[in-house]
Amino acid sequence: MKILLAAVNAKYIHSNLAVYSLKAYAEDPAVEIGEYTINQQKDDILMDIYKRQPDILCLSCYIWNLDYIEEIVLEIGKLRPDMPIWLGGPEVSYDAKRSIKTASMCQRSDERRRRENFQRNLPDIPK
Repeated sequence: MKILLAAVNAKYIHSNLAVYSLKAYAEDPAVEIGEYTINQQKDDILMDIYKRQPDILCLSCYIWNLDYIEEIVLEIGKLRPDMPIWLGGPEVSYDAKRSIKTASMCQRSDERRRRENFQRNLPDIPK
């Protein structure tokens, strides 16, 4: 089971600590990290995600990337309609139901922003 933790950062020099923390916490070599920036073409990001062929895509959502993430979710959902998409981060934590409705391809949203939720859900994933 391959899981991609994807982050769309504001700049190339920025790094998303959340995805690194989740990867370490998961203690699973099948969990990969993909970091991108809002300055990259969406098609390049979509192509990279598609080439990696994750079984589950997890996206880190912040105020500076939420619109960008929503567009990526809609497009990757067309390319990989069978792939579950999970959203996490401060922008989806406070109103998870709205986030899932807005990005209708999403299956889960981390309402409590806790690493335990991520790890707890890993065993539920079909291997």
